[in-house]
Amino acid sequence: MTSEFTIKKGPTQWEAKIFSENGKEVAEIKKRGGQSEFRLLSKNDNHEWLLTNKIDGEHRRFSFSIREVEKQQEQGQREKGALLIVRDNIFKHNGMFYMLANHPEGKSWHNYVNNPVRYISRLDNFPYSDVSEMDEEKHHQNLRHKIKRFRGVPVGEASGLGTTPE
Repeated sequence: MTSEFTIKKGPTQWEAKIFSENGKEVAEIKKRGGQSEFRLLSKNDNHEWLLTNKIDGEHRRFSFSIREVEKQQEQGQREKGALLIVRDNIFKHNGMFYMLANHPEGKSWHNYVNNPVRYISRLDNFPYSDVSEMDEEKHHQNLRHKIKRFRGVPVGEASGLGTTPE
């Protein structure tokens, strides 16, 4: 299943509008108070999600979480559990690990670096059973270098990020 969306910059620096393939506006993104927190608001069914780089109480580079916001009549809003947590560009889905912006198996380094397409790859030989286990090695100097070396089977692509003007 393939989906294509266009994200256009909104009226302010921290806002954006999301359009479906047929050009219909389906959602918008707005900055929410704190540092690096955004709200994704659906235009169709009024759902809301919180997007933040805060994982387990700390702001992390190359990481983000998505949580659904539940609207309650008397108490305002409450965040549900995380729908997706990406740590150091790695996430787990249906028992398999995936990496965003990965240099996949079978692609030459030169073609990967010069290509505007960024791949999502499945990491079949990932050495951890949970992404949070990487935090145990967080202070280990080579962890960031080690993560960059993981190569996987390409299963998705993202392109055009930040290349289309308003």
